[in-house]
Amino acid sequence: MLASLYIENYALVDSLSVEFGPGFAVLTGETGAGKSILVGALQIALGSRADIAREDGASITAEFIVDRDGPVPAALEGFGIPLDDERLILARRIGKGGGSCRINGHPATATMLRSLGELLVDFHGQHDHQSLLRPRSHLRFIDAFGGEALMRALDAYRVLFDERAEVIESLDGLKRDDRESRRREDLLRYQLEEIDRAGLTPGEDQSLASERRRLGNAEALAARAGEASRALAGDEAEASARELIAVAASALEELARLDPELEPLAADVNGALITVDEATRSLREYADEVEFDEARLEAVESRLALIHDLQRKYGDDIDEVLAYREGVAAEIDAMENADAAIERLTKRLEELSGELTRAAEALTKLRRAAGELLAKRVSARLSKLGITEGRLEIEHEVAAGVEGYTRRGADRVQFLMRTNPGQPPLPLAKIASGGEISRTMLALKAESALDDEIPTLVFDEIDAGIGGTTSVHVGRELLSLAQRSESTQVLCVTHSAQIASLAHRHVAVSKANRAGAAVIRVRPVTSEERVAELARMLGGAPDDAAALDHAEVLAREGAKARGD
Repeated sequence: MLASLYIENYALVDSLSVEFGPGFAVLTGETGAGKSILVGALQIALGSRADIAREDGASITAEFIVDRDGPVPAALEGFGIPLDDERLILARRIGKGGGSCRINGHPATATMLRSLGELLVDFHGQHDHQSLLRPRSHLRFIDAFGGEALMRALDAYRVLFDERAEVIESLDGLKRDDRESRRREDLLRYQLEEIDRAGLTPGEDQSLASERRRLGNAEALAARAGEASRALAGDEAEASARELIAVAASALEELARLDPELEPLAADVNGALITVDEATRSLREYADEVEFDEARLEAVESRLALIHDLQRKYGDDIDEVLAYREGVAAEIDAMENADAAIERLTKRLEELSGELTRAAEALTKLRRAAGELLAKRVSARLSKLGITEGRLEIEHEVAAGVEGYTRRGADRVQFLMRTNPGQPPLPLAKIASGGEISRTMLALKAESALDDEIPTLVFDEIDAGIGGTTSVHVGRELLSLAQRSESTQVLCVTHSAQIASLAHRHVAVSKANRAGAAVIRVRPVTSEERVAELARMLGGAPDDAAALDHAEVLAREGAKARGD
């Protein structure tokens, strides 16, 4: 709800602050005193277009108490602005050199203020701010009037609508790149066949590289192995390592017999002799086995070239190539599954379209019945609210097919008004005055019991052209609306004493002269001052006994209606 409004250098306002509270509040004052200026200032604080030439230097701050579970915190989160407590402060400065907007001290734009304003305040009186003039809001009144049965039907419809939307999104995602997917599938199948055809085994490239080195150096390997064998075993030309070690072993055996401490050393040398014999035998076998096989070398090099080509394409080693192969196979499986998914989702889409059509038809039937009854009841209320010949009619259109449905259903409705018998019904903006539209909104809200998310309602012209008896009806409807819930706040600019007498809070607006210039002043009307202000509104002089008596009666009846 609106907690306070601070205005500086705006129109006839030099500086003023107004505090508000829950329930029903009125702004009263002489014609031209500036009551509507306060409404205009609030609209500017909520992002409305400002006349920079007229309002240069104006500064307006509006403070609200917001529901932390309502839509405002979510909107602030979207703007990246935190809500530390339940207080929301919107500030705007107008200037030729550049204005500024702030939300809880954070820099903002007029667009951001307007977005929040649509969630905070609903204005009734000026056509460009009337939510009732926007046909998209009309369906909400019918749904609220239809009660639980209609809301259950709407919930069931939305479940189907949302599921169908998800299916369409999934199908679009699967089909969007279908042609490219097919081309990629061809490539993947080629890669899979190429890798599988190679028949790779882990570590094969390392084994083949070793074999290629042996085959490429066969003659050198055989020669060097023979040379090593001869060095160990010896030949006729020179002594061998074995012979020299054998001499050492024999000498150590003799020494060990004389000195047992040398036995370990003698054993080590004998072991070396055995090792030399084994190495000599292995070298001779190796030299005999090593031979140059040109055909085998070509086969090894060809195989390695194939492996290196696959590694260049798919991985640094065989393990990576094989891992890539598994990924390719999995992607191909997914593509094959996608075909099945498209078929399954297409079938589900057909089923949901049928179910959604039936749900929409059921919802439309309930809405038609609710709309007819709502129009009849609102029309009956309008006569009590000063629109004697007013008749509300509802233009109801239904989308031709499921593709035209929205999350709200298949229905498009618009409220039409007939103010005189024999005249065709027309949209509200073309036939009704601001006061008539405001009273029509009041009748709709009274009948529909719409639990509006917008907590603050401002009525500016609701008493235009109506008399005392009708004003009482209007005032009681405003009071009833304000008392509907703790979160509902109703502000009304009025000249009607009957309406003002029913308000919980009364603020008087007056025009004063300061240094030769007219300025606006506001003051809360106390319970002691209320009778005098009501008497003034009735047209009486301060000492008019009849007006004061009438005002006292209105004040007592207002207190009784409020339950004071």
